[in-house]
Amino acid sequence: MQINKGKASREAVQRLINDMTDFSEVVKYKLQMMMNETSRLGETWRDPQYQQFNTFMTELTESLKRDLGVFDDAASALQKKVDMY
Repeated sequence: MQINKGKASREAVQRLINDMTDFSEVVKYKLQMMMNETSRLGETWRDPQYQQFNTFMTELTESLKRDLGVFDDAASALQKKVDMY
């Protein structure tokens, strides 16, 4: 019986890091697009409901960006480990 000592294929780990980075960039781009649309919507939707919606979207976007920062940090830490070996 062979014991797995936790070694993974360098290529497989690098693909995961690349996928994580790509995912993060796509989400950031989409978040920016949604905020731009929300802003444009405010040009015609002028009532208190829009302000509530805008606040919701802004808070949601900021929360997701913070979470993506944690995700990006994890990808960077993983990349450093790959680079060491």
